[in-house]
Amino acid sequence: MSTPEIIFAALAACAPIISVVIAILALRRNNNNDTKSESKEMGKLEEKVDTANKGIERIEQRLDKRDERDDKLAERVATLESKVDSHISDKNAHNYSVVTNRKKTK
Repeated sequence: MSTPEIIFAALAACAPIISVVIAILALRRNNNNDTKSESKEMGKLEEKVDTANKGIERIEQRLDKRDERDDKLAERVATLESKVDSHISDKNAHNYSVVTNRKKTK
């Protein structure tokens, strides 16, 4: 075998190994890029979730305040109903005989 044939044979033997090494390096590079882009996407998603959570918390606070107002209003209505019922049942509150006597005297 001549020297050029030996060189070509060595290159032919090394070519598959070199191609595998290049493929592995390319795969690692793509994985790094994918990891970076996935990290960016995860950051964006986490930010959106945090924003949504803050909005939900604000809504819950407003609902709590509204519930408190509703409870106070229900208490006031119950008190008013009780007073109206006692007023209606009090026969002396409206002395009808006085009113009818006035009409008769006129």
